[in-house]
Amino acid sequence: MQRQEIAAIKSRAEQLRKTIAQLEADSGHERMELKEELIYLETLLEKHEARAARLTRECNLGRRFLNRTFENFNPNGNEEAFTKAKKYAERFSQADERLSTGLLLIGSAGTGKTHLAAAIVNHLIGESVPAMFITSIDLFGLLRDFENQKNRLKKIKSVSLLVIDDLGKEKITDWNREKLFEIINARYEDYLPVIITTNDTTKELNQNVGEAIYSRLCEICDLVPMRGKDYRKQ
Repeated sequence: MQRQEIAAIKSRAEQLRKTIAQLEADSGHERMELKEELIYLETLLEKHEARAARLTRECNLGRRFLNRTFENFNPNGNEEAFTKAKKYAERFSQADERLSTGLLLIGSAGTGKTHLAAAIVNHLIGESVPAMFITSIDLFGLLRDFENQKNRLKKIKSVSLLVIDDLGKEKITDWNREKLFEIINARYEDYLPVIITTNDTTKELNQNVGEAIYSRLCEICDLVPMRGKDYRKQ
């Protein structure tokens, strides 16, 4: 359910509670059809909240980034990037068919790339859209657990939105490139979006991940430059 639908259901449920309470106060009776509608709406809200809680657990956002939203992001010279990320999240959850295009958030450390990526994930979870957030180092660490690699790869390849944070921080190996290509290519072929954040320049990223991966990222991701000083040092 989208935010507008949830808000409308909550508003209607509150209105019904007040109406039922007033009827009981006035006559000691309640209209069953109103009570049944209220129960139905409350059930819908409970299911939505349970799904949102499950998606939050499964999205892999750490505690620090669970509260990263568009509302508490300081653009600080990155207004264009902020607007593009916010519109992306809103369009994603409103689209009848999920967006196949992702984002490549690129810039030096501390410019807010991870905040915007986490804000997109949090927005989508609020719309009941599954998303997964993982750093590149953690990604390859998980995949080295060969016993569970098959199930993890399946989810990484098929989740509605995949965010790979800090691509380029990992040690560059042929194995890493092979696994990254497998993931990016699977999503490329299935028209599933990926959001990448990186401190690398486009030239460095091309060198680090390889031509085959970089070429696909260029096709399926909109480049979003992030500028400014490291806010952590200010």
